[in-house]
Amino acid sequence: MFKIEMNFTYGWDDAGWTETDPDSDKERPCRFPTREAAQEAIDEFIKDQHDAVDAGDMVDKYDPEDYRVTEVK
Repeated sequence: MFKIEMNFTYGWDDAGWTETDPDSDKERPCRFPTREAAQEAIDEFIKDQHDAVDAGDMVDKYDPEDYRVTEVK
């Protein structure tokens, strides 16, 4: 399994992305079955965020280099 980390001012840490567990309707950390699936989630997130900036809904574009995929052990 893989997770997404974000580069905070203090260093790399879990990005805190969550999803709803279909069995309990509770929030749980997002985990991805492959590195590629996690990277696709980052790419989609960055694209959507940059589109929001281009539309005037946000001010600054997020740097894709501030996100990475790591294996959950």
